[in-house]
Amino acid sequence: MLVGKKNEQRQQVMKTYGKIIYRGTLSLADMAEHIMKHGTVYTEDVVIGVITKLV
Repeated sequence: MLVGKKNEQRQQVMKTYGKIIYRGTLSLADMAEHIMKHGTVYTEDVVIGVITKLV
């Protein structure tokens, strides 16, 4: 992929792709606790309610 303005020297950019890393299965309570550790303002019961409603 080339980036830069037309008629100027362009730079070649390599594409990168995500890769799934499987680290195990979480229970609903474990998932809620994990989400809470990432700076959410919601408590565990609210997170569980949202996940449950999503399912």
